[in-house]
Formats: sequence, structure tokens, C-alpha cells
Amino acid sequence: HCIPFTATASAIILLNAAFVGAEASHNFNVAIAGEQVNAFWGNVENVFSVWFTLELGLRLWAEKITFFTGPEWKMNALDCLLVFISVVGAVVNPAGSYSKATIARILRLFRFVRIFRVVRVMKAFHSLRLLAFSIMESMGALFWC
Repeated sequence: HCIPFTATASAIILLNAAFVGAEASHNFNVAIAGEQVNAFWGNVENVFSVWFTLELGLRLWAEKITFFTGPEWKMNALDCLLVFISVVGAVVNPAGSYSKATIARILRLFRFVRIFRVVRVMKAFHSLRLLAFSIMESMGALFWC
């Protein structure tokens, strides 16, 4: 990867993490007040989804088969999963508002998982990556609950 591309992708991942936190806070406050969620949050989330889809496509194009077989294949698989979840969420719920409680809970869980993108930025923190991979590996067991 070229350094400017990696730096830009890392900055956008951190910006997305900050956005997820701000959105969660806003949604909590809106829920308490009994108000309607502003469409702004869903629109910004869709912009992030488009960016991450483009970024993933560019990385797939640049790395070709090593994307799936290279040393970063686990992080690449996580990125594929997160982009897939983002795209499905944008198609199922384009405005970011939820109508059915069960679907809402599932989509919120998947949106929370997006935070794991930050782990990709923090390659230097081996223990944090180990913790994130442990959580990712246990997600299958959580779905059985």
C-alpha cells in the first residue's frame, strides 16, 4: 500500500469510530426524549459505507489473490464482513431509522462491530489486536444465544 492511501484510510477509520460514538450518544438522548432520529446520521453512515466499499475494492484490485492469502488475510476478511454489513444495512434501512425492533437490534449490533476497524489502524498494539481477534472468534458462539 502507498503511505498516503493508508494514512487517509486510517484517518477515515478513526473519524468513523468517533462518528459511531457521537451517533450512539445522540440516539440515546433522542430515545430518552422520545424524539425522532435526524436523517443526518443515516446519511453520514451511508457516506462512510460508500468510502469503505471503494477502499475495499481498491485494496482487492491492488493485492489480488494475496488479499485472501497474505499475512493480513484475517483483517481483510473482517473488512469484507464489515463492508458487507454496511451495504446490507444501507439497502435494508437507507435512512438509518428502524421500524422493527428485532431488525433494529441486529443492525445496531453489526454497527457496533464496525468499531473493530480501529484495530486495523493500531497494528502496533499487539495485545489490543489479540483481544479484538478473540472477540471476533467468539462472535459465532454469541449468535447461538
